Amino acid sequence: MKKIIFFVFGPIVLGFLIYLKPMVTLWDFKIDDYIPDLLWAFSFFSLLSLLNLPVHNSTPRLILCFLVSLIFEIGQIGPIPGTFDFLDIISYSAGILLSYYMLEKLCP
Repeated sequence: MKKIIFFVFGPIVLGFLIYLKPMVTLWDFKIDDYIPDLLWAFSFFSLLSLLNLPVHNSTPRLILCFLVSLIFEIGQIGPIPGTFDFLDIISYSAGILLSYYMLEKLCP
């Protein structure tokens, strides 16, 4: 249960809190726009992995997470409300890979 709180609910709550505070700009780069996306993807991959341990042979989960994030982001060009941003895809990818790496190291 501690793993689910740390890897799944913690990032979602942190991402929500980032939306509540004023924007932080770093070198003309709005961190608030991308960190919540990274945290969402981190949480999504973590949830799928923790529901289906062990983390070894995570290829299907990795592919699923990458596809879901791509579909939602590319869908913003058409039917899904929102604004397409390539940096969101990079944020999702970083979150998924960070979760994969942490789960593999911390939950062998």
